[in-house]
Amino acid sequence: MTRARPQAGFTLVEVLIATVAMAVLAGGAYALLSAALSAEGVAQRTQAAVGGAAQLALAVAGEVARCEAVLHAAGDSLTLRLPGGQKVAYGARDTAEALEVYRTRLQGTVWVEEPMHPLARLLHADGTVPAIAFAQGPPGVVTCRITTAGFDGQFAASRWVGP
Repeated sequence: MTRARPQAGFTLVEVLIATVAMAVLAGGAYALLSAALSAEGVAQRTQAAVGGAAQLALAVAGEVARCEAVLHAAGDSLTLRLPGGQKVAYGARDTAEALEVYRTRLQGTVWVEEPMHPLARLLHADGTVPAIAFAQGPPGVVTCRITTAGFDGQFAASRWVGP
């Protein structure tokens, strides 16, 4: 006498359907997480660019205030003569990710970058083309416009001549 076994377990088709459904759910979760992390990365880079632009504005305004003369202010470069005859210059270099602004100091006959890293990295993001533009107004007055992801600002700085 043979006994029929009760059917227990799942068929191959049911296992495949469950596997495909789990793969689709896992893929969707991965896509959502990846998009969130990407957005967070863009936000962090934008925040860093805005902070760098503000720091650059403070540095330039401070040096213009204490300079003896503005030697050149046009386009993306600014050259100042500081007390004691020391010359410093600000300039920009375009890279794949950003417009990097450097400060250089004349040491003898050679311009040396100080510090060795850029003062600011103005990012290519959100369709924004980063830019820095210096211009000289009345004697001793420098205007600067800085554009980067999340920031577009202009300021004017002048030499401090005392009370």
